[in-house]
Amino acid sequence: MLTRAMTVFYIILCFAMGLVLLLAPWFSSWTNNFFTHHYLWVDALARNDYLRGSISGLGLADVGLGFYETSRFFRQPRAPDSARSIPSEPPLSAPR
Repeated sequence: MLTRAMTVFYIILCFAMGLVLLLAPWFSSWTNNFFTHHYLWVDALARNDYLRGSISGLGLADVGLGFYETSRFFRQPRAPDSARSIPSEPPLSAPR
């Protein structure tokens, strides 16, 4: 059960991080912030379209990973209820 919950958390994390990386470089807050106003080299990097595109590409790859993990999540077979329970000790054999 914990493994499935961790997998769902990982899938949600992939989609969320992917969307942020995909869209963030194209908002105005990407170029209008404390660091771009105080450091000229950061401003030059933030305005570089090639850098923006590569960060968006990472976001697109992350969203793709989320879709891949979602498909794997629904394709894997579930364990039967007896396998999910805590295993008990094997019964003792009768003395001979």
